[in-house]
Amino acid sequence: MGKKHRCRFDGQETKGSKFITSNGSDFSDPVYKEIAITNGCINRMSKEELRAKLSEFKLETRGVKDVLKKRLKNYYKKQKLMLKESSCADSYYDYICIIDFEATCEEGNPPEFIHEIIEFPVVLLNTHTL
Repeated sequence: MGKKHRCRFDGQETKGSKFITSNGSDFSDPVYKEIAITNGCINRMSKEELRAKLSEFKLETRGVKDVLKKRLKNYYKKQKLMLKESSCADSYYDYICIIDFEATCEEGNPPEFIHEIIEFPVVLLNTHTL
């Protein structure tokens, strides 16, 4: 009998390998290999397994097997690419200043009242460690 591979939805099979992410946007980026490996796992899933995984992600579970596969593949691809984009954006800046302006506010102020900034605390956020 053939050996059955168990799939994880982090783009690796259980015996998998580590991937190193890069900031490139071409298809040589390891994220595309992760997506391809997961697509292979999805292709081997039964209709019941597909429905269970879609349900886990709160996605529609109705449809023929090919539709369920496509829905799950699209969801997973979108998630991986969004993570890739956000990790690139996070590393673009080392620090971000977060400012909270406090102004004079009275309930009875007329619409043309000019508010005065009375406080502006700042927090420095390290984007790598949050």
